[in-house]
Amino acid sequence: MPTLLEIVKQYLDITWTDTATENKLNLMINNAIADLDEKSGMKNDYTKSGRAQTLLLTRVMYEWSNALDDFYVNYRSEIVAFINKARVLNAKSETNEWKRNI
Repeated sequence: MPTLLEIVKQYLDITWTDTATENKLNLMINNAIADLDEKSGMKNDYTKSGRAQTLLLTRVMYEWSNALDDFYVNYRSEIVAFINKARVLNAKSETNEWKRNI
């Protein structure tokens, strides 16, 4: 299974290997994870295909291109859908836990 760094490098068509680039990408990946996890209110698995990974890859791409502000404008509806799905999953989990405690 490829690492998140390898997935991001492939997505950005980065075929070379150097420490400075990988350090910068790791920082961007960690910032994207922190941002998206905070927005969704839950830990997400970014190594699996899906909305979480797509948003992470796109956010890193925008930051890599020095256009991070544009990400939030251009992907607003996807971010809102991501947040809403997380809220539904959290509510469902809380309901199930509440039922178990009855």
